[in-house]
Amino acid sequence: MEAGTLTLLVAAGFVASFIDSQVGGGGVITLPAYLLAGLPPQIALGTNKVGGTASALVASVNYLRSGAVPVRRALTLVPLSIVGGAVGVWAVLHSSATWLTPAVLVVMGAMMVYVLVRPRFGAEDHLAAGVLPLVAMALAALDIGVYDGILGPGTGSMLLFAIISFLGYGFRRAAGLGRVLNLGSNLSAVTYYIVAGRVDWAVAAPMAVSMGVGGWVGSHVTLKHGDRWLKPLFVAITLVLLGRLALSL
Repeated sequence: MEAGTLTLLVAAGFVASFIDSQVGGGGVITLPAYLLAGLPPQIALGTNKVGGTASALVASVNYLRSGAVPVRRALTLVPLSIVGGAVGVWAVLHSSATWLTPAVLVVMGAMMVYVLVRPRFGAEDHLAAGVLPLVAMALAALDIGVYDGILGPGTGSMLLFAIISFLGYGFRRAAGLGRVLNLGSNLSAVTYYIVAGRVDWAVAAPMAVSMGVGGWVGSHVTLKHGDRWLKPLFVAITLVLLGRLALSL
């Protein structure tokens, strides 16, 4: 790959990771960038997971150190995300998932409408009680993990929405928990892609550095500015995701 193309990819990776570490959606920047740079689809997916894992790891450590992650809840849900990520990669390598993009469009459109009609959505913690919210979140962690393994763009946004809706955390703590769950599905997915030989390391290595830095900066911005910054960013990124997914149909 030419040095100029790689430089543009690295810059795009930083921006994507900066956004992704806060409200998700970074894949809508990086995945098309890999494809435009000439990487075959499965190689693009595998290479994208390397950078995404680096970003999620750095951001997760930052959120954990700040106390923004409910650790007990994370320990319960992360195994489901890990399983989901592996299942998703298996699906994309062994079957067609042409139905997925229209389904995600419907889900994300409903998410955005729901957030817009509820001004206090995610403004502060209102922890849910009972077993049903935990079961719903467990299923969401597994299902979103599968989607992350299959495709990826919008995973963080869907996790953020599910955590706020089902568990009642505000945007700040939801962002922290969402990063940890995203790290789980990324780790299993990237391991699968590496074993399957679907990673271009000449591109993945510099992207991992760039996206690791972006994850560190983005998580710091979240911890500093909190909910008042995250909700408008969430709505804006969801709109971009909807547009990008619609164009891919």
